[in-house]
Amino acid sequence: MFRLRSVFPRLNSRIFRAILLLILSCAFPSMLSAQSTQGAFLGSVRDASGGAVGGAEVVIRSAAEGVSRVFLTDASGNYYAPDFKPGSYTLEVSKSGFRKGVLQDISLQARQELREDFVLQVGSVDQQVVVTDSAAGAINTENSSISASIDSQAVTDLPTNYRGNNSTSPLALVQVLPGVQPDTGDKSGRNVKFSVQGGIPSQSETTVDGISTQDTTTNSPLSDAFPSAESISEIRVDGVGNNAEYGQPGQITSVSKSGTNSLHGGLFWYHQNRAFDALAFGETFKPQKVGNDFGVTLGGPVYLPRLYDGRNKTFFFGTYEGFRFPLGSLDQEVVPTDAMRAGDFSAIATPGKPLMNPFTGTTYQNNTLPSGSVTAASQQFLTLFPHPDANQSAPFGSVPNYITNKDNSYNSDQYDLRGDQYIGHKASTFARYTWKSIDQKQPNQLLVPSSDFIDQYNILVTSFSYNFRPTLLNEFRFGFTLAKYGSTNAFDGPGFAKKVGLSGVGPNFPFNGVTELDFSGATTNLGADRLDNLYRSRTFQFNENLSWTKGRHSMKYGFDIRSIEAITPLGFYGADNYGTFGFNGQFTNYDFADFLLGLPSNTEIDVVKQDNDGQTHHFHLFGQDTFQLSPHLTLTYGLRWEYHPSYHDPSGNIGNFDPRVPRSGAVIYPDGAASLLAPGFLADFNACPTLGSNQGPSVNSAPCTPVLSNSQAHLPSGLRTASKRRFMPRFGFAYRPFGNERTAIRGGFGVYNITLLGRNFYSLTGTLQSDTRIFQNIESSSGPAYQWPAINAGGTGLGAPAYGTAYFGTANDIDWKDPYSMQWNLSVDRELGAGIGARISYIGMKTDQLVWAPNYNDMTPSSTWALARPLSDRPFPNWGTLQDRSTGATAFYNAMQLE
Repeated sequence: MFRLRSVFPRLNSRIFRAILLLILSCAFPSMLSAQSTQGAFLGSVRDASGGAVGGAEVVIRSAAEGVSRVFLTDASGNYYAPDFKPGSYTLEVSKSGFRKGVLQDISLQARQELREDFVLQVGSVDQQVVVTDSAAGAINTENSSISASIDSQAVTDLPTNYRGNNSTSPLALVQVLPGVQPDTGDKSGRNVKFSVQGGIPSQSETTVDGISTQDTTTNSPLSDAFPSAESISEIRVDGVGNNAEYGQPGQITSVSKSGTNSLHGGLFWYHQNRAFDALAFGETFKPQKVGNDFGVTLGGPVYLPRLYDGRNKTFFFGTYEGFRFPLGSLDQEVVPTDAMRAGDFSAIATPGKPLMNPFTGTTYQNNTLPSGSVTAASQQFLTLFPHPDANQSAPFGSVPNYITNKDNSYNSDQYDLRGDQYIGHKASTFARYTWKSIDQKQPNQLLVPSSDFIDQYNILVTSFSYNFRPTLLNEFRFGFTLAKYGSTNAFDGPGFAKKVGLSGVGPNFPFNGVTELDFSGATTNLGADRLDNLYRSRTFQFNENLSWTKGRHSMKYGFDIRSIEAITPLGFYGADNYGTFGFNGQFTNYDFADFLLGLPSNTEIDVVKQDNDGQTHHFHLFGQDTFQLSPHLTLTYGLRWEYHPSYHDPSGNIGNFDPRVPRSGAVIYPDGAASLLAPGFLADFNACPTLGSNQGPSVNSAPCTPVLSNSQAHLPSGLRTASKRRFMPRFGFAYRPFGNERTAIRGGFGVYNITLLGRNFYSLTGTLQSDTRIFQNIESSSGPAYQWPAINAGGTGLGAPAYGTAYFGTANDIDWKDPYSMQWNLSVDRELGAGIGARISYIGMKTDQLVWAPNYNDMTPSSTWALARPLSDRPFPNWGTLQDRSTGATAFYNAMQLE
């Protein structure tokens, strides 16, 4: 049995009851609607004298699928026909006593409200007047939205290189549309963001078939979560005047192709090589390049002879796309010579810098380590160093002596499959599934095997629509976007660490890695932060859609619920659990000789127990009405409510700082996660000895710092509050001053919430759990303090508490308020004929409560140098820097556009 409560186990009872009430009200039906990619037809039917023709039958038929739906005009002669996918349509209007009016080849775009007015002539319904109007809709006359789109033909024909060497996603095509700029300054990862109509990149949402494809870890679009370009029906960008149905001021909407009544298929192949490339400015050589993008498409009706005839009701469309881009990468390293590996340093030692014996204080004979002195751990690490293969006669370290070409190839495979089913004239359903896998070899500039950078995507969209009557339409939509990307490596890090056998390293390793060896000289360092860095973005989305037309009102109300998870790698320093060891030659005069003897100058080791796992649910409700105030004036108004609880981590791997406690502040950790707290960090800010208590010794005139669970601090598990009062009004108008579709004056105002997703959550991860231990290897008269397999000489690796130096780098405001924008616009549109339209617009936007990073511990202004002032002058004397993520910055945008 399906239980809604089991899907959202953490919803409080009030929210759960409200959502359940909304679902039941849709089911029995009411007036609900949510985010949609569908378009709508609207217009009026009049006689030759201008009188309204009520009760006229409006039949809208899909040219590709042969499916038709019937609507009736109201007493004022108006009709509104929602929920049509992008495509070509025929409209027929009939009424007893009048000739039938027919419009053919009407092109409808995603989210478009297309006006088609009819004037019926007196006559018999057997007579008809046919008009071909494929260029309809050159300008928008129905609402305040400013948008642009690319149809399927342009997606494949535009000369843009989105089938390049790191992606086959068509998302990059939106850059050719007016008002869209890529955010080239964002280096958050593989996915690029876009600024739409002057908004900051996080003010845009990207969807495919109505389901979000935003990365929950960074709030960037998951560009490779898109269908193949061959499966795209339309890409549309709305940047101004979005109504209450949509949360962000910028919306990038894509719609997938569906099958038609005709069976169509095709093969495609795109080839790239340097012969076709232009020579870059200032260059005299074009690098080698060979790329092949290939695939197949097939779509049509489901037709099984003598078994099933799916024409006019059952359709499919599928695509396979493969991409192969072989590429090499030159790797140049300095590796120890064969003599050095054997302990012979006579080729590089000098009389002024002999090879020293750190255990006796004398020099080694012939500058060579005695046989058997290389530690077992060092011998294991030596297996990772290749032997020199170049420039072996040159002085060591003067040039690379190991040169190799490593595989840097990029390969991808993708499948898209969509099915559509019409059930009579009242019901329809569709489903689309996309699977994509990318594998790019990632040569490490370290002496372990190359990593694989992978992208894997699973996307499902399902929808069911039902027409209770021509004026009442219900749609339920569910989908998920699952993404996994990052680097993996076949190297067995845990197994190798056990072979090395360093005491205090392991035995538990929550991730794959390798010990890091840092050499101060010419030898290439060994190791990495970690060998697997996998990010997981997961969104499950539920929409319940219904629209109701009554008289001159077209009303929409509804909700959108999302279950969100963002899993990100956690790391503190160097190789973390595997250990980071520095070699600087302090014992033997030569860093590599110190390594052979197992004598690091310092050891750093962390204990990472698990990666970050951010989880939350987001809730969106809205209501709106499009009101045909007069034949010339349309008003759109609505209200949207959003509630975005902060991410929480079920493992408790987050922390926050509460400045509301005077002089000491307080640190907050999740309930049940006290065992993850790092004792060394607690000591540095004079934490109260007992968790949950404020009793303890004072330091620098400040009381001890309480360490509280979120329940004790009266905070939710995400360690900060979230506003439940985010109501966002929207208003727009469209005025046709001359009563026709050739001129329109449009404008509007709206308030929009800004969704931050995982970036804010990541700022809280590991803040109280960072447990870095540092050991220095001190040389005394008896020799080094420790030697491998020991990684320290005993002790905790924690220094004495350094009050007033503790650093909390990324706290979040306890009373958090999401950023928001106010946007306004005014446009004049004019159709020039031949399908050409012109628009001049003023667009303004103010964004408030943007994230910035003040320091809670800034001292009041003084003529005394800050470092000369006592710690007691600080607001929180136990601390050094208390960097905060607050919402208080403001941005403005004003533009005049001519299109």
